[in-house]
Amino acid sequence: MFEDVPDFLAALHEAKIATALVTNSSRPAQLAKLEAVGLESAFDAVVISAEIGVAKPEVGIFEAALDPLQLTSADAWHVGDSLWTDVAGAAAAGIFSVWLNRGKRQTADSEPRPGLEINSLRELSDLLGLN
Repeated sequence: MFEDVPDFLAALHEAKIATALVTNSSRPAQLAKLEAVGLESAFDAVVISAEIGVAKPEVGIFEAALDPLQLTSADAWHVGDSLWTDVAGAAAAGIFSVWLNRGKRQTADSEPRPGLEINSLRELSDLLGLN
């Protein structure tokens, strides 16, 4: 786990910003990962592709994350590290996409464009005024 994750999730919780984990995984695998790093109760919702039958970048998995949070696509942001599954999928669902580009990778013209590019969750905390 990256060191900025717990503080970022705690800041979102303190600001009463609802969170969902959206993952292409199986429930046992994902819950084991969350438990191993102490984040098993850090999210308001956990949406797992194997449970709902659709995976990122399909629109349905992003829509499934909105329901338990009682949000519309216009009210949500999706933060992810993949241009193709996270950025493209969120954009297709009408959700503002934030690309977490920890490696500061350059993109090709043919790749999806995020609404916002960040290199760390601290950067996003600062932009959102959560610190």
